[in-house]
Amino acid sequence: MQKLYELRRYVKFDLYTVGKSYVLQLFELDVEPNDLDISCIWENDNFDVDKLLDEAIKWSKERYS
Repeated sequence: MQKLYELRRYVKFDLYTVGKSYVLQLFELDVEPNDLDISCIWENDNFDVDKLLDEAIKWSKERYS
């Protein structure tokens, strides 16, 4: 849960499953992810949700810190 809080400091996100994979999409803080006209700024999938979150947090820190 702590990783979700940390990621939320930098971006908005959608996390969902497809088959046995987790999919994570990141969005700028000032957009609404449910808006169909908005594209994500980062997307990836992995079978291991912890590795996926670690990768997203690393990317977000590099971009916004």
